[in-house]
Amino acid sequence: MSLDSTDADGATMNDALIYEVWLGACCICHDESAAVRNVMMLERRAPIAGHGWGCVGCRLPMDGAYAVLCDQCLPGFQAGTKRLAMACNGWPGTEGRVPIEQLSTEVFKHDDTKHAPGDGSPPYA
Repeated sequence: MSLDSTDADGATMNDALIYEVWLGACCICHDESAAVRNVMMLERRAPIAGHGWGCVGCRLPMDGAYAVLCDQCLPGFQAGTKRLAMACNGWPGTEGRVPIEQLSTEVFKHDDTKHAPGDGSPPYA
C-alpha cells in the first residue's frame, strides 16, 4: 500500500501514520483528545537530559526542551495570541509536562558557526 492509496474504509496510509503517534496533552490548552501533532523546539534545556531535541550538525546533545501543540492552538501561538503554559518534561507521550516557568533559564540553541553555508543544513537564527 502506498502512502496515498486508500483502503476499503477510505483511510490512507498517511492517516494511519498520523494517528499512531500520541504526543499527549497540548502544552497550551491541555487537551489530550485534540490532534496534538505540532512539535516546537524551545531554546531552553529540557528537564530530563537526553529526552529532548538535539542537532547532529552542531553536535548538540538531545537536551533541548520542546512543547507539543494541537492544531487548534497552533495558529494562535504563531500569531502571538496564545502562550505556552507547559513544556514536555521528557518524552511527550509518557513523561508528562512541566510549567514553562520551571524550565532552565540556560539558553540551548543551534550554533550557526557549525552550520556552514552550502553544507545542506538550514540556517538557524
